[in-house]
Amino acid sequence: SIMTKNKNNVDEVATTTATATTRTATTKTTKTVHFNHHDLLGITKEITEKTALTYMKKMINSDGIRGGEREEENRMIVSFRSDDQRDAVLAMVNTKKNIFYHATTAGGKTFAALLVVFIEQSISDTFSVHEKRIGTTVMILPFTLLKHEVEKAAKRFCIDVIVYRQQDRVTDYSGKSLIIASTVQAVTEGFRSLLLNLHRTETLRRIIIDEAHEVTLSSDYRSEMRKLFSLRHDPLHTVPICSMSATVPISEEKNLLKSLGCILSETITIRSPTCDRPNLRYRVYKYGDESSGEEPEKHLVSIILSWLSREKESGAKMMVFFPYITMLEHLHTKIREAIEANFSPAIAVDIIETYYNPSGDDSIVKDRLKHQSWERFCQSLGSSRILLGTSGAGAGGNAPDVNCVIEYGAGSSLAVSIQKFGRACRENTCSIGDCYVFSSEHIILNYRQ
Repeated sequence: SIMTKNKNNVDEVATTTATATTRTATTKTTKTVHFNHHDLLGITKEITEKTALTYMKKMINSDGIRGGEREEENRMIVSFRSDDQRDAVLAMVNTKKNIFYHATTAGGKTFAALLVVFIEQSISDTFSVHEKRIGTTVMILPFTLLKHEVEKAAKRFCIDVIVYRQQDRVTDYSGKSLIIASTVQAVTEGFRSLLLNLHRTETLRRIIIDEAHEVTLSSDYRSEMRKLFSLRHDPLHTVPICSMSATVPISEEKNLLKSLGCILSETITIRSPTCDRPNLRYRVYKYGDESSGEEPEKHLVSIILSWLSREKESGAKMMVFFPYITMLEHLHTKIREAIEANFSPAIAVDIIETYYNPSGDDSIVKDRLKHQSWERFCQSLGSSRILLGTSGAGAGGNAPDVNCVIEYGAGSSLAVSIQKFGRACRENTCSIGDCYVFSSEHIILNYRQ
């Protein structure tokens, strides 16, 4: 996105795709009303890239700068992960426009959103505006695990964050920099009352919807996705909506934004390719539609044992996804038996069984494991090396050291597969990651088309 001044001194945001290797050759220009995000403090200054990087450095070190570490912070060199991440941060913090931010998996979308919140919180604290911040950001997330991950990251960066609970009073959220809620909670009357209260006091800065592809992808069985349009009902139609995703095709942009009460022509679009992950390689294992499951099962176990033999001492991790809990439990037994027969001591294998519960919150993880499996799996030096899960397991999660992802039984959506493969090689913790697809001929044909 390129900001320029026209003759009427109104910013024009030209979302251009000029780089041949990463963008398509399209250019779209929309009018953007300049927003002085310091207006509440009576300051006239716009956040620049240099200023944003200064705040990024402070945010990364905000979990504890002690004594001599201050000098280390001053020497630290930070940069945006991509031009798109920089453009998204500056667009969010400097404009009142709706934004659609599409970046590859592990592209730093959530980090960009947290940086914007940190910048505004820091400015408020600097000028001692304790009773009235620049504004509150509301972040809506479709998965329970993702809520915990974002809350944990926000607290690590010393962001004043609170997770929405329906039994709380509206006043409990005043002065908070970040409010996190699920999509189920976001469409309730209680949550709308909270938004209206923030809007009335002029502190509702923006609403961020992460993993926005779920709005259209799962709307057929998650009714709350079809109700997110209500977030824009008057008088909240003036509140900027920032939707973020890694797997929304260009052809679906208009429908997605319409579902959120936004108009494509009035939205700043910042897009990078979905599959721009040069350190991932993809392998497809096809089996005939009429064949039994025995041959693919043997091949799956063989891949896992080969990977363990190769990575036994490296500390690398693997995630395996299944479409059904029954299939997961069946193959979990076979995988564990094979590992115990070939490795001593046996490598720990955890299960996360995630399913949608329309009467409760978004994702319910069985009580016998809950988030313990995920936390154990995420430990850099943990004993758990392999995580078996259903489709929602690990969605949006950021486990380190994962260099192999297997989707056993791919569905009809390539976007869902790409989300799963996006768990591999995050944060540059591995040089090359392997992604395997096990599926039938006709599904692979659909993927190719």
